[in-house]
Amino acid sequence: MRIAICDDEVYYREQFLEFTQKYAMQNKSKEITVFAFTHAEELMDAVSKNGGFDIYLLDIIMPGMNGIELGKTLREKGYDEKLVYLTTSDEFAVASYKVEAVDYIIKPVSENEFISALDKVIKSISNRKDKSVIVKTKDGSIKISYDNIIYAELVKRNVVYHLADGTKKESISVRTSFTDTVKELATDNRFIFAGKSMLLNMHHISGVRNETISFDNGEEITIGRKLCKEVHNAWLDFSIGEVNVI
Repeated sequence: MRIAICDDEVYYREQFLEFTQKYAMQNKSKEITVFAFTHAEELMDAVSKNGGFDIYLLDIIMPGMNGIELGKTLREKGYDEKLVYLTTSDEFAVASYKVEAVDYIIKPVSENEFISALDKVIKSISNRKDKSVIVKTKDGSIKISYDNIIYAELVKRNVVYHLADGTKKESISVRTSFTDTVKELATDNRFIFAGKSMLLNMHHISGVRNETISFDNGEEITIGRKLCKEVHNAWLDFSIGEVNVI
């Protein structure tokens, strides 16, 4: 697991680096590596060269690109990993919802508070990645992780799973209703029904307009205006619910 810390203040950058390294030493099985950056442009350069991180611990008030702008840039480039903001002010809490930050921590923060927040985020990643569903296809049964599913839809009598990498997996013909077929997925709070034949993963939604829904892999679907409104409201609640202010 790769963690990035970005803070222009030396004191906080070194403090958070020390806390994270201490957590990594105490949790060696998680195989954590941590990297520290002095400003947003430096972090984005590392992302461009070496790929994204699993967790971003970001200051907000920084020279040049601030933390909110950095989060937005990461999202626009398709990096949907966990964002955690650490800042001296709570005035940016609402703005952090728009980039789907999972935590918002007010400085100064004690070591115990920091470790507790970091542990919560890491466990949420592990739990999310561990969940999967078994789908019967014409080529045999396959396991698909919840996190990999953008949305599922009923096409004739088959359930088609649209995945984050742009591929699709089609089930064999189902004999039960779509609702019953995907009920296991529907128990997870990141999924929401859009009508009777579509189930969406809100974690992958990047935007909702009047009649269209955009996903973070660039795909778009068109549904009715009423359904879009319902999805939009649920998506906002889901995004806000993932953010805590400490």
